[in-house]
Amino acid sequence: SIHYATLRILGGTGIKVEHEEAMEIFHGSGADVEKHGNYGVVKLPSHIVEDCIRWAPSAVTYYGRRREDDYRLDSKSVGFAASYGEQVNVIDVETMKLRPAVK
Repeated sequence: SIHYATLRILGGTGIKVEHEEAMEIFHGSGADVEKHGNYGVVKLPSHIVEDCIRWAPSAVTYYGRRREDDYRLDSKSVGFAASYGEQVNVIDVETMKLRPAVK
């Protein structure tokens, strides 16, 4: 149900995109792009999302600076990966205080 709700949102509501080249790539791939001044709303038909899911690898490894910091994400693991350069904070379950994530 989460998957189908996501498809409904991506196809109906869409996502806000503020980069002109990204909007062109989406449009060239078959997405609907509605321009609103300096941003666009991209609506992704379900077949585009489904194709991307099929093309995506079943597992990926995020490599840390040290081997012990490597993180493998596959269908049997649960985690959070961020590639946007910002530190994600978590609430430590032992101290109940906010601290930077370690993986």
